[in-house]
Amino acid sequence: MIKIINVDEENIFENSSNDQISFQFMSWKQLDTALNNNNKNLSFSGEEEKESMFPDYILLSQINQNDVLTENIVNKLLKKHWPIQLLYDISVTKNQELLSILNENRAIKVDLSDINYFLEEAQKYLFNGQEGSKLSVGNTLMRRHQENQLNILGHVNTVFEGIWGQQFKQIYTWRYNYIFQENKVIELWLEYESEQEVEIILNITRISSDGQNIIQTTSLSETDLQNPYVITSFNPGEYLSASVSARGKGQVKLGQLHIRRSRKALGTFFVGGKRIVSENRQELMTYFHPGDRKPPLNVYFSGYRSAEGFEGNFMMRDLSAPYLLVTDPRLEGGSFYMGKRDIGENLIQTIKSTLKELDFTESQLVLSGLSMGTFGALYYAADLQPHAVIIGKPLVNIGDVAYHEHTIRPNMFPTALDMLLNIAGESNVIKKENVNNRFWNKFTHGNYQNTKFCIAFMRNDDYDPMAFKNIQKFCDQKGIPLLSKGFVGRHNDNSYAINSWFIKQYKNILQYDFGRAGTVE
Repeated sequence: MIKIINVDEENIFENSSNDQISFQFMSWKQLDTALNNNNKNLSFSGEEEKESMFPDYILLSQINQNDVLTENIVNKLLKKHWPIQLLYDISVTKNQELLSILNENRAIKVDLSDINYFLEEAQKYLFNGQEGSKLSVGNTLMRRHQENQLNILGHVNTVFEGIWGQQFKQIYTWRYNYIFQENKVIELWLEYESEQEVEIILNITRISSDGQNIIQTTSLSETDLQNPYVITSFNPGEYLSASVSARGKGQVKLGQLHIRRSRKALGTFFVGGKRIVSENRQELMTYFHPGDRKPPLNVYFSGYRSAEGFEGNFMMRDLSAPYLLVTDPRLEGGSFYMGKRDIGENLIQTIKSTLKELDFTESQLVLSGLSMGTFGALYYAADLQPHAVIIGKPLVNIGDVAYHEHTIRPNMFPTALDMLLNIAGESNVIKKENVNNRFWNKFTHGNYQNTKFCIAFMRNDDYDPMAFKNIQKFCDQKGIPLLSKGFVGRHNDNSYAINSWFIKQYKNILQYDFGRAGTVE
């Protein structure tokens, strides 16, 4: 259920009903009173002091009725740092100062000229949480033609090379289907690379819920696939089947088919989430929350996660400072934030642009992450010269992480082998060392004169046993401040202790380095 408080002088939704959206009406004066009275009556069902019962959205309509009151209320709302998104009617205010405040704090423009249309769109795209999955390389069937070559690179991609002629021929189909759900609009994104003389199409077929009838087949050209393809027409319970056809001659690489619940133009995963797309169509995603717009900017790299989406949103929000979440949806659960040169350059530019938007410097930047996220925090620290790097369970020798899959940690993290393939193109001892060196060649050339490192590590880590020792040796040689804490156990044996220490360091830095009083409990 989507919970919305509608703030207006009259209840414009009084005669509207929607089983997916719950409205609560408040006048501007009632909202102002609630904010001045410890937020009483600003929750659903009268259940005060339960954060889960706060609304998901506060809709400000008719905001030109009293600009002074409106501006005061908006400023009070923004200071609360709740998990509440502001919506405002785009057509009812010309107060540029107020619009600037709303836009700076990522308020969403909505059109209330047609109430029924707004309700239809809201139930589809203003949903709670995030949803994303994939039809992976490992769950496919290949149609090999006699004159063509086929090479399967783990779960990274499948490479086809040959001649298909002038007519499209099916070369690839996913074994499993997606099931449509009510009000859940989805979007598709296919990872692929093709040579100039090869053309592909993605065929998507809707199948009846009993599996007996084909309802519709749509063939998406490479032009259609330049942006995520949104599917709005479906019935709950129907199946979605997908396949790829090719024509011409040359090489085609087919990777994951990502299926995500769509927010259309509102963002990816979260409202405001953005995509970074590499030349080979692999992605990273970022989400920025302005917090109180006071230093520092906290950047958090998600760890390994098979369910696509951002990690650490509530944790970062509770610190009140501005934050940027970064997630890696590639392979089974991420590919350590490395890839083609352009994907890293665009991520660095995103972080720098966010600093510029906040009018911060790199000395007001904190990079952080846990497990797989530690690699991103350390790797890009070389480009950004942050004030601090806060990490737990560091992984930096990615070649070793893959190699240990058949030595000290058999069959515990096989996706590491796919990461090696994705980053280096092959899986052997030489490539293992090349990938290790890719990190160290960059990291050791960074300028950390004004950077401190806070690292929690597992003393018996079975993923990358040398990670902390290598970093410690480098910091000692360069005289770089390093605060560390070791815990007994393997990589995943004591995540609670690691996470607790991680948050403690964040709070220490916020209070003692940036003067955020009361951060440390």
